[in-house]
This record gives sequence, structure tokens and C-alpha cells, in this order.
Amino acid sequence: MAQRRGTKANAPKGEPTTTATERFANLLGFVLLAGAAVALIGLTVLVPAYAEYAEVRHERRTVAAANADLENRLAAGNRMIEAAQADTTFIRRLALSQGEFAPVGYRVEAGSQDAPQAPPDVLTCPRAARPTPPPPWVGQAAAKLSRPETRRGMLLLAGGILLTSALMFSPSAGKIRRD
Repeated sequence: MAQRRGTKANAPKGEPTTTATERFANLLGFVLLAGAAVALIGLTVLVPAYAEYAEVRHERRTVAAANADLENRLAAGNRMIEAAQADTTFIRRLALSQGEFAPVGYRVEAGSQDAPQAPPDVLTCPRAARPTPPPPWVGQAAAKLSRPETRRGMLLLAGGILLTSALMFSPSAGKIRRD
């Protein structure tokens, strides 16, 4: 009597045995399908949360840059106040730069050295670097995945894939009796 393929000679009749290669193939198939299901669940749950986080992080960095700009202007203003207390020429130039406030008996001619100029030590403060906004695809994907019908469909699909991997590649799936 010829031995059926997939059975051992001393095994009870009709009970198939699996080799290490078959067990590894079953494990690999399960891991691939279950991994795809878990990735789909992660995508559905984490992308909307990440989009919200990225937007808040961008807003916080933008506010921090605006605060840095204001601190630079404040420091320049303080430097200007300190310089004005000791230098009469600076005070005169500052008065001329703020408007047409020429002292009595003082005449400013066009093209002269005393023409209104920016006061010394008042710097045009460099603007702090603004952060780049998050990529637009993150917000678009989050908007699509946040819709209830899309979210429900993705989670049902992931559950179906996970159930399929559990049923197809379980250890008992190879022990189906065929008589």
C-alpha cells in the first residue's frame, strides 16, 4: 500500500503532518496578513491624531517666532533708550527721524548731513525664521480618515483581514480531515 503524501508511516490514518517549512510558511502568511491589518488600524487611528499634533506644533512654533521678533524689537528699543540718555546729537537725530520736529532756529536742508536719518543703534531687527507648515497631504488624509463612514469601513476591512489571517493560518487549519 502506498503512503499518502503529507502523512507519516506510523501516524494514524487520515491525519496529515506538517513539516517545518509548512509551519514557517503558515507563520509568515499569518504575520504578513496580520501586519497589514494592524497597519491599517494604525493608519486609521493615528493619522488624524498626527495631523492635529502637527498643526498645533506649527502654531506653537509660529507663536514662538513672533515672540522672538518682539523680544528683538524690545532689546533694540532698550538700546535706543540707553543711547539717548547720554548723547545730545542722538536725541536731535531721533527727534528729526520721528517727524518734522526741528528745534527752533535749526534748519534742515535737503542733502545735508543733518537730514533725517534712522537713529544710530536702532537696528532693523532680523525676523526670526518661521516654521514650515505640515505637508498638505497629512491634513487631506486626516480629513478623509476622520469621516465616520471611512473610518468604519477601514476598521471593518482591517478586522476582516485579521480574521482571515487567523482562520487561514491557524495551526488547526492544516488538520482538516479529508477522507
